[in-house]
Formats: sequence, C-alpha cells, structure tokens
Amino acid sequence: MPESVRTFVIIWVVLILLGVGVVIAEGSRADGTEVAIVLGGHLVNGTLVAFCARQRRWARTVLAILVALGVAVLLFTLPDLFAFSTGRGFAAVAVNAAAVFATGLLFTRSASDWFAQRPAVQRTPEEMAQRRRTGIVAGLVGAVVVVVGGAYWLWGAGLTDWEPIRRTCFETGVAADPALDRRVEACDRMIESGWFDGPDLAEIHLARAATQLAYDPPRPVRPDYQAATEADRDNLQAWRLLGEAQLEANFGRFAAAAAFREALRLDPDDPELHGLYGQALVLTERYDDAIEELQIALAARPTDSALLALLSEAQYWQEDLEAAVTTAEAALADPGIESETMRAALVFRTESLLRLHRFDAAIASAGDLEEHFPQEVGGPLVRILGYCAQDDTERAMEAIEQSVASGQLQLLEWRGVLLNWGYATLDDLPNVNAEVLEPPLEDVLRRWVGDGCPQPLFDLP
Repeated sequence: MPESVRTFVIIWVVLILLGVGVVIAEGSRADGTEVAIVLGGHLVNGTLVAFCARQRRWARTVLAILVALGVAVLLFTLPDLFAFSTGRGFAAVAVNAAAVFATGLLFTRSASDWFAQRPAVQRTPEEMAQRRRTGIVAGLVGAVVVVVGGAYWLWGAGLTDWEPIRRTCFETGVAADPALDRRVEACDRMIESGWFDGPDLAEIHLARAATQLAYDPPRPVRPDYQAATEADRDNLQAWRLLGEAQLEANFGRFAAAAAFREALRLDPDDPELHGLYGQALVLTERYDDAIEELQIALAARPTDSALLALLSEAQYWQEDLEAAVTTAEAALADPGIESETMRAALVFRTESLLRLHRFDAAIASAGDLEEHFPQEVGGPLVRILGYCAQDDTERAMEAIEQSVASGQLQLLEWRGVLLNWGYATLDDLPNVNAEVLEPPLEDVLRRWVGDGCPQPLFDLP
C-alpha cells in the first residue's frame, strides 16, 4: 500500500473514532440537533470521500464541497460549543481541520488509484506539482480554521460578561430543582470555558458543590472538592470539605487523612481540624498519631464527648485500658451526648473493664449498653463472659437464654460463634435451623459455660 494511502487511511480512522468519541462523551449534555449535525457531517464526509476516490475528475469539486460543508458545520456549532465547553469547541476545530487535511491526501494519484483498485502508475511532473498545490491549499485551509476557531474562543471568552453568570453560580439557599439546575449550568459554563484558573476556579468548584448538596437527594460532591484542591492547593476550605466528604465514604479514610493533613499545613492551630485528622487516623488504625491529634483538639474543647469517645477507642486499641475507661466515662458525663457517640463510649468502656478483669463493673456497664442499645451484641456477650469469669455458670446460662429470647444473639449466631471459636464441630451441631434452645446446642453451650467460656476475644481467667 502506498505511504500516502496508508497515511490517508490512518487519519480517517482517527477522525471517525474522534467523532464518535466526542458524541459519546458529550452526547448526554448536547441537544439532539447538535448530535445529528455531528453525525451527519461524518456521514456526508465519508460518502463524498468514497465517491471522490472513484471519480477523480470530480476531485476538485468534491474538495470544495467538503471544505464548504466543514466550515459551515463548524460555524454553525462553534458558538454553542465554546459557550458550553472549551474542550468541545477545540475538538470541533481539530476534527474539521484534520478532515480538510485528510481529504487533500485523496488527490494524490496513488490514493485514487488504490481506492479504484487500479495499479499505481508513475506520477508526471504536472501531477507532482498538482499534489504540492493541493497539499498547500489543504494546509492553509486547516490553518485558517484553527486560527479562526482559536481567535473566536479568545474573543468570545474574553468579551463574555461573566458577572451575571458568576452571580447565578454563587447563589445560595433552598430552591426548586430548575433553579438549582440553572446554578449548576452557570458553574459548568465557567469551569468549562477554560477562562478561569487558580483560586477563582477553586471557588467555582466549591460553589457548584454547594448547589449539588442542595438537591434532594444530594448529588456527589467529592469530584468538585478534589478539583478545587487541584486548582488551588492553598484553599483551606477545599481541603477540609474534601476530608469530610472522604470520611463519609468507607473507602475514603486514607484520602481523608491526607486531606486533613493538607488542611493543617495551612492552619496548624485549628483544634477542630486536629479532631477531624484524629478521627481519620483512628479509622486508618494509626492509633499513636490519633491520640496525639485528639489530645490537641481536647485541649481546646475538653468536654467534647465525640472527641473523648474517639480517644477512648484509640486508647483501647493501644492497650491503655485504664485510660480508655476514664476517657469513656468522661464522654458519658456529657448530658448532650449524641446516640452514636454514647454507643461507642459504652462499648469501649465495657470491653476495657472486662479485659481489666473488673467483672462486676463490666457486667454493670454491659447492662447500660443493653438498656440503651438492645441490639448491640457486645452487651449480652460481655455479661455472659463476666459471669463465666466469676464461675457463676447458672447466671451465665440465664444470660444466654435471655439473649436468645430477646433476639440479641440468635441460635444461629451462637452456633456460628461456637464453630468459629473451635469449640464445636458440625457433627456436634447438626441442626442449622433450630428455633428453640435444646440439645445438642444446649448441651454444647452448657459445656462451654462449665469450661469457663473459652474464646479468643478476651484474655479471661
């Protein structure tokens, strides 16, 4: 295959893929007319190129038609394309310029002969000169299209009155979806114009995120927070909001820690940031660092029950059990403690007391946990283990029966626990669907209690 033909084919394949890619990527945000124009333009170009390849005498006429169609389509769509997206505008310019250049390659003798399935012949000096002239014309037309398109963008973006668009983007407050849509569209236009960067672009992303949160249900905002930090790495609010958004995602705890670390780089004296960073460090199991950060935060807010509960958790996992108990009790002393914070404080106080072998206190704390959070399995389990550690097998069995009757620990869960702990085998517990406590499960549980409730969770006597 002649080199010019190979080049021609490659360019047209790239053009087709580019055109289809633009339509797929942007079709959801463009109206039907625009999509039809883009696809129709490719169809017309392809049809005329195929015709031109077989009818060489029509080459110049077809070239003129292609150039005219390309420029017409470009001028028709470019204002809307650039108004909505700089990327789409330049993509349109590139597609049309490349189309003109690729079409010029058609008019080499080798290309037309190959498409017509005729053997290539030696080009005459006149044909060589014609080929050079065609290439020059195609290049000039492509350059004009690119220059005109670029100049249009610079002129249009530079002269656009952005102030009313900015006001719409930065509007706040509750609104109906159409008003929210207008805000988002205004922010989109500013972001995709390519005219804004740095701190200005970061603020636009934050404004769009605030509007996305106003929807019911809220729309995703982490991409905007991420983009804001990339546009302005010194935007404290962006780093903080990104960290808080990452904390809400189970998979985002490491990213949250990194975001709060960046925020602290900008404001190292903010106790609330130290608390948020400490929370992220607890979730990433960096307990030593978490304790340090939480203590800094608590120096400014010593009665903050949420911070105290987090500190108790970190101390528990660092084996500082006495401190974990003291800190949890300080959290529970807050009359305005929130439900989830109370649950965490009760759990770590209860389990710390059990591991400290303060069984009476652990049993009492487990009772508090069951009273406030009856579905929390740690309450009945700690109570049972506390009775076992005190050799009170009768009360341990009563606690097991109560946990089954209340639904806190169902028979299937007890069966799974005993199997996982290696205290029983499938042969010992053949009935998977047992609904009442009866042999053989009852016998295994009594034997387990009689042996002192051996289990891998807590080191008990």
